[in-house]
Amino acid sequence: MDIHPPIGRVESLKEILTHIFIVTVGILIALSLEGVRESWREHVIANDARESIRAEMIRNQHKIREDMEFRVKADAELGQILKEMPNLTKKPAELQRRVGQLNFRRYGMALEISAWDEAIYSGAIPHMHADEVRRFADYDVNMKYYLDLTRGSFPVESDCEAYIQSHDSYTRAEAATAKEKLIDLYIWAARFEANGPGVLQHMQKALGDSNGKREAVQSP
Repeated sequence: MDIHPPIGRVESLKEILTHIFIVTVGILIALSLEGVRESWREHVIANDARESIRAEMIRNQHKIREDMEFRVKADAELGQILKEMPNLTKKPAELQRRVGQLNFRRYGMALEISAWDEAIYSGAIPHMHADEVRRFADYDVNMKYYLDLTRGSFPVESDCEAYIQSHDSYTRAEAATAKEKLIDLYIWAARFEANGPGVLQHMQKALGDSNGKREAVQSP
């Protein structure tokens, strides 16, 4: 903001006061315009962050619903495999085929968790409503917990599958070990079943509009 002195010689108190008034009004107008511009910038940043978080939530919501549908079938098959143990260890090829088809590693592969962090780094959070900040933060915590569960299951499934695929026959002790590894995998599957609906519920709550109403999002 530039402030220019009066042009020409000021010869009276009236002229001095006039120039002071003009300069003061100019400064106030400039400050007001700067405030409007800054407020608009903050509004744009907050709105962009809000839309980015909501879009990510909707995509994750659809992906988790798809994963849960697949998981119900995979969990049922895993439960059936356990019921047929240790008899299945007498048919190693069939056991290898059925365990290989479980494919638990597909869970969480396409989930996204970057929008909230990007909103923090952009400085958008202080310019958003406190209620929606709480809802978005709650979503982020639950989403990251679900993703941690997903990543935590990878070593368990890999260990179980590798053990079973490496055996073309089983001693009694090896059959017991194979069953233990399948049980460990089943426990992880149960944790997903217990937490998946809760994560979806937190998402639905976080998708509430600015008036506090909840926006129903249907799977495509």
